[in-house]
Amino acid sequence: MKPLEEIFAIKDKADFTDALFEYVWDLNEPGSIGEYYLDLVNRFDTGLNINGLSDIFYQEFSLKEINDLLHFFNEIGLLNTYSLVNEALNIYCLNRTNIGQEEYENLDPFSLLNGERFDEIEQEINNDDSDYHNLRTAIFNWVKLNKIHFIKKL
Repeated sequence: MKPLEEIFAIKDKADFTDALFEYVWDLNEPGSIGEYYLDLVNRFDTGLNINGLSDIFYQEFSLKEINDLLHFFNEIGLLNTYSLVNEALNIYCLNRTNIGQEEYENLDPFSLLNGERFDEIEQEINNDDSDYHNLRTAIFNWVKLNKIHFIKKL
Protein backbone atom coordinates (compact mmCIF):
# COMPACT_ATOMS: atom_id res chain seq x y z
CA MET A 1 0.00 0.00 0.00
CA LYS A 2 1.36 3.38 -1.02
CA PRO A 3 1.59 5.95 1.78
CA LEU A 4 -0.81 8.89 1.57
CA GLU A 5 2.02 11.38 0.98
CA GLU A 6 2.99 9.47 -2.17
CA ILE A 7 -0.63 9.25 -3.32
CA PHE A 8 -1.18 12.98 -2.75
CA ALA A 9 1.77 13.71 -5.08
CA ILE A 10 0.14 11.89 -8.04
CA LYS A 11 -0.94 14.40 -10.69
CA ASP A 12 -3.05 12.22 -13.01
CA LYS A 13 -6.68 12.10 -11.79
CA ALA A 14 -7.30 8.46 -12.72
CA ASP A 15 -4.01 7.24 -11.20
CA PHE A 16 -4.61 9.40 -8.12
CA THR A 17 -8.13 8.12 -7.46
CA ASP A 18 -7.15 4.51 -8.25
CA ALA A 19 -4.31 4.71 -5.71
CA LEU A 20 -6.51 6.45 -3.15
CA PHE A 21 -9.34 3.93 -3.49
CA GLU A 22 -6.83 1.07 -3.25
CA TYR A 23 -5.40 2.67 -0.10
CA VAL A 24 -8.86 2.96 1.47
CA TRP A 25 -9.86 -0.54 0.32
CA ASP A 26 -6.80 -2.02 2.07
CA LEU A 27 -7.59 -0.36 5.40
CA ASN A 28 -9.16 -2.50 8.10
CA GLU A 29 -11.38 0.45 8.91
CA PRO A 30 -11.24 4.15 8.09
CA GLY A 31 -9.28 6.22 10.57
CA SER A 32 -10.07 9.68 9.21
CA ILE A 33 -13.14 11.41 7.82
CA GLY A 34 -11.63 11.43 4.33
CA GLU A 35 -11.01 7.69 4.50
CA TYR A 36 -14.54 7.19 5.84
CA TYR A 37 -16.14 9.10 2.95
CA LEU A 38 -14.09 7.23 0.36
CA ASP A 39 -14.96 3.93 2.02
CA LEU A 40 -18.65 4.85 1.68
CA VAL A 41 -18.17 5.73 -2.00
CA ASN A 42 -16.24 2.51 -2.60
CA ARG A 43 -18.99 0.45 -1.01
CA PHE A 44 -21.71 2.38 -2.83
CA ASP A 45 -20.06 1.92 -6.21
CA THR A 46 -19.39 -1.78 -5.62
CA GLY A 47 -22.93 -2.37 -4.36
CA LEU A 48 -24.51 -0.43 -7.21
CA ASN A 49 -22.56 -2.37 -9.82
CA ILE A 50 -22.95 -5.82 -8.27
CA ASN A 51 -26.30 -6.00 -6.47
CA GLY A 52 -28.12 -2.81 -7.37
CA LEU A 53 -29.52 0.12 -5.47
CA SER A 54 -31.98 -1.77 -3.26
CA ASP A 55 -29.25 -3.89 -1.67
CA ILE A 56 -27.33 -0.74 -0.80
CA PHE A 57 -30.19 0.30 1.45
CA TYR A 58 -31.22 -3.16 2.55
CA GLN A 59 -27.87 -4.79 3.28
CA GLU A 60 -24.90 -2.50 2.82
CA PHE A 61 -25.52 0.80 4.60
CA SER A 62 -26.92 1.98 7.89
CA LEU A 63 -29.19 5.01 7.79
CA LYS A 64 -26.37 7.16 9.17
CA GLU A 65 -24.00 5.93 6.48
CA ILE A 66 -26.51 6.72 3.71
CA ASN A 67 -26.98 10.21 5.11
CA ASP A 68 -23.19 10.65 5.36
CA LEU A 69 -22.83 9.48 1.75
CA LEU A 70 -25.51 11.96 0.68
CA HIS A 71 -23.63 14.71 2.52
CA PHE A 72 -20.44 13.75 0.68
CA PHE A 73 -22.11 13.68 -2.74
CA ASN A 74 -23.43 17.18 -2.03
CA GLU A 75 -20.06 18.39 -0.76
CA ILE A 76 -18.15 17.21 -3.83
CA GLY A 77 -20.74 18.68 -6.17
CA LEU A 78 -22.48 15.56 -7.47
CA LEU A 79 -25.82 17.26 -6.99
CA ASN A 80 -27.81 15.10 -9.39
CA THR A 81 -26.46 11.93 -7.79
CA TYR A 82 -27.25 13.42 -4.39
CA SER A 83 -30.79 14.16 -5.51
CA LEU A 84 -31.33 10.71 -7.04
CA VAL A 85 -29.96 8.78 -4.05
CA ASN A 86 -31.97 10.98 -1.69
CA GLU A 87 -35.13 10.28 -3.71
CA ALA A 88 -34.35 6.55 -3.65
CA LEU A 89 -33.86 6.73 0.13
CA ASN A 90 -37.27 8.40 0.50
CA ILE A 91 -38.88 5.71 -1.63
CA TYR A 92 -37.09 2.99 0.32
CA CYS A 93 -38.22 4.54 3.62
CA LEU A 94 -41.81 4.69 2.32
CA ASN A 95 -41.63 8.50 2.42
CA ARG A 96 -41.28 8.53 6.20
CA THR A 97 -38.99 11.37 7.20
CA ASN A 98 -38.39 10.78 10.90
CA ILE A 99 -37.25 7.19 10.72
CA GLY A 100 -34.71 5.71 13.12
CA GLN A 101 -32.10 3.04 12.52
CA GLU A 102 -34.18 0.23 14.02
CA GLU A 103 -37.18 1.04 11.85
CA TYR A 104 -34.87 1.42 8.83
CA GLU A 105 -33.42 -2.05 9.45
CA ASN A 106 -36.92 -3.55 9.55
CA LEU A 107 -38.05 -2.11 6.21
CA ASP A 108 -38.91 -4.69 3.58
CA PRO A 109 -37.22 -3.88 0.25
CA PHE A 110 -39.99 -5.76 -1.53
CA SER A 111 -42.70 -3.44 -0.21
CA LEU A 112 -41.60 -0.30 -2.04
CA LEU A 113 -44.54 1.93 -2.86
CA ASN A 114 -42.90 3.17 -6.01
CA GLY A 115 -40.64 0.32 -7.13
CA GLU A 116 -40.66 1.35 -10.78
CA ARG A 117 -39.29 4.80 -9.96
CA PHE A 118 -36.70 3.19 -7.69
CA ASP A 119 -35.46 1.12 -10.65
CA GLU A 120 -35.47 4.20 -12.89
CA ILE A 121 -33.28 6.03 -10.37
CA GLU A 122 -30.68 3.27 -10.53
CA GLN A 123 -30.63 3.57 -14.32
CA GLU A 124 -30.40 7.37 -14.14
CA ILE A 125 -27.37 7.14 -11.84
CA ASN A 126 -25.72 4.80 -14.36
CA ASN A 127 -26.68 6.82 -17.48
CA ASP A 128 -23.77 8.14 -19.51
CA ASP A 129 -24.85 11.74 -18.87
CA SER A 130 -25.09 11.28 -15.09
CA ASP A 131 -22.82 13.42 -12.94
CA TYR A 132 -21.93 10.16 -11.14
CA HIS A 133 -19.49 9.56 -13.99
CA ASN A 134 -17.61 12.66 -12.76
CA LEU A 135 -16.99 10.96 -9.42
CA ARG A 136 -13.23 10.57 -9.89
CA THR A 137 -12.75 14.21 -10.90
CA ALA A 138 -14.93 15.40 -8.04
CA ILE A 139 -13.00 13.28 -5.54
CA PHE A 140 -9.65 14.39 -6.98
CA ASN A 141 -10.63 18.05 -6.60
CA TRP A 142 -12.13 17.55 -3.13
CA VAL A 143 -9.10 15.68 -1.78
CA LYS A 144 -6.65 18.22 -3.19
CA LEU A 145 -8.55 20.95 -1.32
CA ASN A 146 -9.23 18.91 1.83
CA LYS A 147 -6.11 16.89 2.64
CA ILE A 148 -6.70 17.79 6.27
CA HIS A 149 -9.64 15.32 6.25
CA PHE A 150 -7.09 12.53 5.84
CA ILE A 151 -5.01 13.70 8.76
CA LYS A 152 -7.77 14.32 11.31
CA LYS A 153 -8.72 11.05 12.96
CA LEU A 154 -12.30 9.99 13.56
